[in-house]
Amino acid sequence: MNENIKEVFDKLKYEVTRCHYYWIVYRQLLGTNESRIELINKTTPSFFILFQDLFLDYITLQISKLTDPADYGKYKNFSFYYLFELLKEEIPDEFYKKLSLILEKLQANSSLFRNRRNKFVAHRDLDSINNKSEYGIAIQNVEDSLRIIREYLNEIDFHFFNTTTLYEEFITDLKDDGVALLVRLAKSLAYDDLVQQKQIDIRMWENYSKIF
Repeated sequence: MNENIKEVFDKLKYEVTRCHYYWIVYRQLLGTNESRIELINKTTPSFFILFQDLFLDYITLQISKLTDPADYGKYKNFSFYYLFELLKEEIPDEFYKKLSLILEKLQANSSLFRNRRNKFVAHRDLDSINNKSEYGIAIQNVEDSLRIIREYLNEIDFHFFNTTTLYEEFITDLKDDGVALLVRLAKSLAYDDLVQQKQIDIRMWENYSKIF
């Protein structure tokens, strides 16, 4: 792999790593178990509705961009297909066909994200106003697309560098990931209980932050 292609490959790996990190945090908050949802509903549910809407738009755009064609008119798209185009003269025909099949699988699997982007996120198709439910995304949809994305990049990584990356095993910082936030929310409920029991002053929190 020449240096120019390696640079593109590394940047795509970075984008995919970041995408997995965000997805892991999202799953920690909203995709693990009902007790976490109950905690959110007891504390700041409206904020997390906003967070969920924004995140689903992010994951829609991210997967769509990564699976866009190599070209858009006279412009090049920074996507898996652009990398595939660069690799054409660098790899054996058999491996090229293998990557092509993975991309075909990814294209089919991720079509709902591009459709959601085109109809609902980046543009507002009139039909989407009355049929919002048709553009929903399930956790499994994201998991399936990320699995194929990992397969594509890891095939390339192994072919050239004899290594693979466990994107799905990204280790988050326990001090500030989704679980850390949930612990803070649980502590806020404990604080409310202590206030109700008159064990602490209701305005004690003001000693820690001047929000207003």
